[in-house]
Amino acid sequence: MKLFFSLFLAAAVFISCNDESSNNTSPGDKAEADTLYKEVMNGHNIGMAKMPRLEEAQAGVRRMLDSIGRLPEAARQASADLETRLKKLSGDIQQAQDGMNKWMEDFKYDSAKNDIAQRIKYLADEKVRVTKVKEDILHSLQQADSVVRSKF
Repeated sequence: MKLFFSLFLAAAVFISCNDESSNNTSPGDKAEADTLYKEVMNGHNIGMAKMPRLEEAQAGVRRMLDSIGRLPEAARQASADLETRLKKLSGDIQQAQDGMNKWMEDFKYDSAKNDIAQRIKYLADEKVRVTKVKEDILHSLQQADSVVRSKF
């Protein structure tokens, strides 16, 4: 019985040590996760700050498309290139808006909090995604400024 108890105790100690080492995170891992989280949130904040301007740009593009649609046939044909560019821009703006909304729906603030390696991987992937969303927003605004030639 003593042998069984000793083996049981040794196994319990071994298992608990293994569990502690798998949950034990180095300060560097925690710092990396914190840095990635801040970078993800920074990308989100930059993109979100531009969303009202993006909505204004979309409204401006729609107004211009409506105006072109009311032109006499000859003038509308002369504006065909501008109309094509405005339609593409409207689609790009909508895609940027949808991208931000989708990213926010999918983002899990507390994802893998108990597994630092998984959290780092998740946040690294999210950083790539939110950077793309932010770039789409900024690019759409730049295009709006270029095409419409006015500030929204």
